[in-house]
Amino acid sequence: MSRAPLCPVVQQLRPVSVAPRPEPAELREAAHCLVVDADGRRIPFGALFRRQKAVVVFVRNFLCYTCKEYVEDLAKVPRSYLQEANVRLIVIGQSSYHHIK
Repeated sequence: MSRAPLCPVVQQLRPVSVAPRPEPAELREAAHCLVVDADGRRIPFGALFRRQKAVVVFVRNFLCYTCKEYVEDLAKVPRSYLQEANVRLIVIGQSSYHHIK
């Protein structure tokens, strides 16, 4: 008997403080900063979301237990949800690359 897929978290469970939105100039500047992609190439951050909407998640370190748990929870979001919304899910951290399939 197959089990239904786990539903992703869809609401905030505790209140969080909301940081002010970055100014457009700050976003343009950040888009030029270089990040390392899955193949070790340095690419502008803006290239990650230039052609398609993206949810970009920054984690402290993939070796951090809390961050690891968070990334594992993100992996539970059904790929079909992202595809239907035409959204890429991108996780950026400070250690070696981990690909979520």
